[in-house]
Amino acid sequence: PTVHHYMFHHDILSEMETRFFVLSKPAQSLPGAYLLNYYSDENCKRVRGSIDLEQCAEIIESLDSDQFQYLLAIKSTHRGKDRTYFLATDTEDQMATWVRNLCSVCGMKPDETGMYREGQ
Repeated sequence: PTVHHYMFHHDILSEMETRFFVLSKPAQSLPGAYLLNYYSDENCKRVRGSIDLEQCAEIIESLDSDQFQYLLAIKSTHRGKDRTYFLATDTEDQMATWVRNLCSVCGMKPDETGMYREGQ
């Protein structure tokens, strides 16, 4: 299923920015292959970036933050380097929906600490 929504985005290389995220399964793709692309707005005219879900190692929800109440993190590898992407939603329901869908496509389940990892 395609999921889309505005979220704040931050990685160690950028400032926190509002981006429109789209989680989708491309036509003609291999089973289990999904894309998490982000755009400047919902027109989706030009991909601003993407998060490689094939390399996703961990998803963490409900992070403590003074700035954002509903913050999650995606730990992945990008060009051979570990990378953490921070995404913030407007509501707890939006965060739960994103975590549920991301975990589903990445094959992750929660561990005893509430973090989601592959094969758990």
